[in-house]
Amino acid sequence: MVSGTRGHLWVPDFVLPFAGKQIVFETGNPVFNVQGCDFEMQPGSRRWFVEEGSHGDPTAQESQMFRNFANQVRSGNLNPIWPEMALKTQVVMQACWDSAIAQGCPVIVNPPIAS
Repeated sequence: MVSGTRGHLWVPDFVLPFAGKQIVFETGNPVFNVQGCDFEMQPGSRRWFVEEGSHGDPTAQESQMFRNFANQVRSGNLNPIWPEMALKTQVVMQACWDSAIAQGCPVIVNPPIAS
């Protein structure tokens, strides 16, 4: 789960995909409505479904990742986006570590990841 000031993203099978033909993730941005002394919390959640096989299916993310890596090695050319993706991954992982060390407190991602 990743959460921030504008909502959350939950990927229950992030590292080990569930068996099947779909991957599922959830996004949410709870809404807290207050009218006088009355209040109501709405979850603001949405489930997303993506058609993708698992367990070595050619369309599975892990299959595509290994295929792309092998193609890059065979070509002898570095895909210019890979170093940037690796750095962004490490920046996010460092922020997760820093937050864990700080008992789950929010941390600033440094350097900011540009989209």
